Amino acid sequence: MKTMALFFTAFLLSILSPGIYAASERPEAGSDAAVALDYKKDSGERIQAIQRMATQEEGDAAGALISILLDKAEEQGVRASAARALGEVRQVGSEVLKALSDVFREPGVEPNLRYTILMSIGKLKDVSGISLLKEALAESDPMIRFKAVQAMGDLGSAEAVSIISGHLDAEKDKMVRA
Repeated sequence: MKTMALFFTAFLLSILSPGIYAASERPEAGSDAAVALDYKKDSGERIQAIQRMATQEEGDAAGALISILLDKAEEQGVRASAARALGEVRQVGSEVLKALSDVFREPGVEPNLRYTILMSIGKLKDVSGISLLKEALAESDPMIRFKAVQAMGDLGSAEAVSIISGHLDAEKDKMVRA
């Protein structure tokens, strides 16, 4: 009976989890994407695969990374690695920015993941991410504001510079002002 319950739970997770691909979309066995998406693997091994995906031009790296990032049941460290890698693969698109924004706004997300998301948006150099960065400047956590300013600096757009300049007078935290 216990075996049947475990099988049923695994079956339900395979259907409901955003980290599971349809059979036609699954990454090639043994690829970094396949290792990164394999929940049975050690998280350290998965994070290493994610880091390699950031530097290699593997198939649909962004798709696998988005899948990991959006999985609320995933370990926060693995999700943060996926967010960081998304900034590195630079496959800019509305899907990437939407996933980063959705997770940033997700209730209960650890601060480190939120910081990583802001930095990844800056690395993408896509000015459509500026609305989230501007939103982050209104947060009470000074480290969130600091990372938002850093990310805007990475964007380097005239709009980002203008927002940073305008925020300087209102900002009270010394680190953020610096």
